[in-house]
Amino acid sequence: MDVEAFLGEIRLFAGYGYRSSVTVPNGWLPCDGRSVNINDYQALYSLIGTIYGGTSTTFNLPDLRQRVPIGTGQGTGLTSRVLGTTGGAAQVTVTEANLPVHQHTANVSTSAATTPQPSSAVVPAAVASGQLLYAKPASAVTTPGITLSAAELQTEGSGAAHANMMPTSALTYMIAMVGIYPVNPN
Repeated sequence: MDVEAFLGEIRLFAGYGYRSSVTVPNGWLPCDGRSVNINDYQALYSLIGTIYGGTSTTFNLPDLRQRVPIGTGQGTGLTSRVLGTTGGAAQVTVTEANLPVHQHTANVSTSAATTPQPSSAVVPAAVASGQLLYAKPASAVTTPGITLSAAELQTEGSGAAHANMMPTSALTYMIAMVGIYPVNPN
């Protein structure tokens, strides 16, 4: 089925995979952010202008390499998306601010400490060198707000960024450089 494209229409193309560089059919260019001459593509320039960058003599095509397009406008409960803007991050670092508020419970012994090694569920206490390492809490089994010493706490994880990518399949986005001029209904 041969359907003529609208000028500026973007389609996915799965062909020409045997070539080492991105190649698209005649009348199309890859959406790779390249700069093109306004005089060579005046009709397309009249549609997209310098939304994606450019100068007084050139304009840039959208760059959809390693990006996922998102619809413009604002949906219920979502932030507004303006044509030509980008967002997101290829990598993110999860920080404490990203984690929900949570608590940890600790089981404690009601018996006095008699050994430097715990024999049951006990709470560690900060003690001077040579003393027993575990001690009975000052009150009953449930003691809210016990502060553990820094020596008893440790940070987990490396703090490094991780890839932030959904499953993907690489195809080439291409933009129609020739085609039917879309009439603005407004």
